[in-house]
Amino acid sequence: MNRIGVVLLFAASFLSIACSASAAGDILVTTVQLDDTGKVSVISVTQGPPTDQELPQYANPEYRIEIQRDGKRVSEQSFSLRLDEMVVHPLEDDKPSAVVKQKSTMQNLMLSLSAAGGTTDQYTIKVFKGGSEVFSSTLDKLPFTREAGVTDPIRSKEEVDLLKQVQPQASAPVETAPAGGFPWSFVIIAGAVLVAAIIMFSIWRHRKKNENYNKI
Repeated sequence: MNRIGVVLLFAASFLSIACSASAAGDILVTTVQLDDTGKVSVISVTQGPPTDQELPQYANPEYRIEIQRDGKRVSEQSFSLRLDEMVVHPLEDDKPSAVVKQKSTMQNLMLSLSAAGGTTDQYTIKVFKGGSEVFSSTLDKLPFTREAGVTDPIRSKEEVDLLKQVQPQASAPVETAPAGGFPWSFVIIAGAVLVAAIIMFSIWRHRKKNENYNKI
């Protein structure tokens, strides 16, 4: 029974590790901005390696961000984003402090990508407030960077343009002599020399024979 228990425990551990490894994916760190007009926008995206860091939990989050690939959602996260009030202390001591509201605020969100949900590099980022969509953009239209060592095929617009410029140059076909084969030209030349030698020998022999006949 002890051996069976050890085997079952090992199998369960291996299965959990395999599942966690298959679920792990690269991280897209998206920077979301809210301004005093209520406009929400994603201002930058950074691709990084997988991480085990837990995502923060927000109380009563009013926003939700989605990462879609080929129109299929592959990652999402709910978060809060609001303009806070700040106390501003003037440099002059005789002036009172003032409470002002932020003009804008930003939030960095980590979204883990899995391998599921599409076969191309077409990624879309959407932000919702409640049931309303307040932002949408494809990844190639956003400022995009990649951390060192990350090679997942998520490409920025600049990278796609560079890849399009690198086209293989067509070259004219070069005629080359067939490799191998029997050297027929050598055979023809050798045959011609042999025939000429036979003809010359026949002529010489015929003249020699006539000379001997005249002497008699």
